[in-house]
Amino acid sequence: MYYDYDNAVAWRDANIVVRGGAMKIAVKIKNPYTLGQIIQQSRMQKGFSQRKLANMLGISQKWIWEMEQGKPGLLMDRLFAILEKTGVTLSAEFEAEYVLDK
Repeated sequence: MYYDYDNAVAWRDANIVVRGGAMKIAVKIKNPYTLGQIIQQSRMQKGFSQRKLANMLGISQKWIWEMEQGKPGLLMDRLFAILEKTGVTLSAEFEAEYVLDK
């Protein structure tokens, strides 16, 4: 599988570690859009559709879509403002499959 990580995050903000057959990606989350893109990439790696994930969580598929798009909202705006003012860094990590070029 191939996912366009360049569009999800800036490479300078990612730490990628390859061990065995897994690739672990750790990313600094600087805004709602980056958070949404990381959630989307991890969901796709697990083979979940937005609908399936929403059903698992008991929420609407629209909510998943909005989260992955980084839709602005009062909670997110306040969260990232607090992080910025307090100097707190938010990060996320997930494991991804990869294919080595031969």
